[in-house]
Amino acid sequence: MAHELKEEEIQLVVFLLNQVEFACYIEHVREVLKKVKITPLPKMPQFVEGVVNLRGEVIPVIDLRKRFDLPVIENEGNRIIMVDVASNMFGLIVDTVEEVLRLDASKIQPPPSGLTGDSGKIIEGI
Repeated sequence: MAHELKEEEIQLVVFLLNQVEFACYIEHVREVLKKVKITPLPKMPQFVEGVVNLRGEVIPVIDLRKRFDLPVIENEGNRIIMVDVASNMFGLIVDTVEEVLRLDASKIQPPPSGLTGDSGKIIEGI
């Protein structure tokens, strides 16, 4: 009897940033919020917008446009993706959240070997 090998399927939350699609693993996403009041903090890197109080938990928020040196554009569609990575909770301001995508893990290719610095640390695949 032949056994079929089932490809590993992953789920990604797809979001837009400057009209380019990015994604993060759904297991890291706690929730998606409409833009809420963010309390600024002094002497933080320019891409750290501040903190939000989410049901009594104070969480830092990063503006990905600023982090990637893109022009900042405020719009009603902005969302904050609340992510939990290695027990660290933080929010990511994105232009819009598009969809939850199911994808065969073999379709993701490793990032180019030439990526260095922070980009090499945050890009897991293409």
